[in-house]
Amino acid sequence: MMKLLIDAGNTRIKWCWYDGEDLPLDYQSAEYEDLEEHGADLFKGSGPDTDDILVCNVAGDDVRQAIIDCFADWELTPRFFASKPAACGVTNAYTQPEQLGVDRWMSLLGAWTIRQEAACVVDCGTAVTIDVLDDQGQHLGGMIIPGMEMMQDSLINQTDGILAAEDIEQDESPSLLARDTGSAVAAGTLYALVALIERVREDIEKELDVDLPLYLSGGDVDLVEPLLGCERSYEPMIVFQGMITADEDPDY
Repeated sequence: MMKLLIDAGNTRIKWCWYDGEDLPLDYQSAEYEDLEEHGADLFKGSGPDTDDILVCNVAGDDVRQAIIDCFADWELTPRFFASKPAACGVTNAYTQPEQLGVDRWMSLLGAWTIRQEAACVVDCGTAVTIDVLDDQGQHLGGMIIPGMEMMQDSLINQTDGILAAEDIEQDESPSLLARDTGSAVAAGTLYALVALIERVREDIEKELDVDLPLYLSGGDVDLVEPLLGCERSYEPMIVFQGMITADEDPDY
């Protein structure tokens, strides 16, 4: 059975196909404007015939309905995941489990599937999320931080003298100390995230007294990852891995 997996994030929609055996090494993605313009043809043009559609959606009710509508001609009803108190060996730390973003929940399930051990799971997206699992699969909680673009927008909108967004170029190898305003904003926001990730991981490692693998994903990971001084693993498919794990669990 061929399944279409869709990860509807805050700013982009991502997808891949799963044949029941091998998860692809990477996904395809598009802007939501492309979904609005092309509908299901956005997916049909790049993949095989589909028997089932699984969706992880954090983009809101309008996107949820758009996804449902665009597959009406396929005679398939997309199945949307939700966060649970516990599933697939992982226990949700939230007092109201359904409030944990389903993308974060799927990433936790994916991390536990990759390796059943303590882990720090970081998504460097529109917002940066950090979640921690202990070696029993207990989610210890997490944090949400503005992503780089959101930080830069805040500086632009709330500070006189800061350049417009289009004047801020995010160099993949920024100088630590910049000599113009745009570069200073770009470097400052990037190093803020890098320092935060490293410090959180370091503090949790001390608290748990374990080596804490770091799993990275998200659109800004190419900028963040090279500056990290700790051991890390790039896992672009971690949300999709969690979706597969949940789908294959008969109790989910």
